[in-house]
Amino acid sequence: MLMKKYSLNKSNIKVLLLEGIHENAVSHFRDNGYSNIELIKEALSGSELDEKLKQTHIIGIRSRTELRKNLLIKAPKLFAVGCFSIGTNQVDLMDAKIQGI
Repeated sequence: MLMKKYSLNKSNIKVLLLEGIHENAVSHFRDNGYSNIELIKEALSGSELDEKLKQTHIIGIRSRTELRKNLLIKAPKLFAVGCFSIGTNQVDLMDAKIQGI
């Protein structure tokens, strides 16, 4: 029986980690087959964040990056958000859920 492939090749999945997320996160992604990882020490905002989100599949943030509806709708490839902080109040969770994130 021929199996259909529905997921992306891990090398094609763009991972963006912002705000100085620890290098262990990068190691964990690499150890699990992800190679397209960008680690940025600070938070991004405005057009800079808009541009990055257009090509990002997975984003890891801390408390300074806010992912509101207006940004989430501009991120067509995004399917996962990791909050490396105490809470998730910096993400519009319902809007992310509606978009399948």
